[in-house]
Amino acid sequence: MHAFLLWFLVPLFGVVAFLARPSSGDSALPSGHLILQVEGDARALQVTRITRKPDPHNPVVGVASAYAVVVQDAAGAELGRYPLDLSRFDLDPARIGQAPRVAGCEVWDARVAMLTNVPDFAGAARLELRRGDVLLGAVEGAAFARLLAEGQGR
Repeated sequence: MHAFLLWFLVPLFGVVAFLARPSSGDSALPSGHLILQVEGDARALQVTRITRKPDPHNPVVGVASAYAVVVQDAAGAELGRYPLDLSRFDLDPARIGQAPRVAGCEVWDARVAMLTNVPDFAGAARLELRRGDVLLGAVEGAAFARLLAEGQGR
């Protein structure tokens, strides 16, 4: 049996978030979160930096997106799937390499550069960036371990 510490947060905006923080020892349960720096364009995305944080993951609420970050263990089992909100980028493949599109005070760039976060599962061994069933990028193995090590102390 796992011990759970429950937190209820009621932000000013009236959204209630329920977060569970498990006891140590279960690799399928998160023990914090990972901040991911994601870069690329409509054809390919990659995780270029990972920073581990001890605070619980704060899930994105109310975002419907075809794009997602998928966390997997070493056997390829999915530990979680989290929406990736790319709505502020110009994801038309025909616009790759062109100047950003400007409409009034809004700018849409075909180059993606953003931060997102996912739970930090002890058993995580691979991160996939997907648009539906299409794999746009992944990091695993030695590259995943290197990004985690480089992110220590950030």
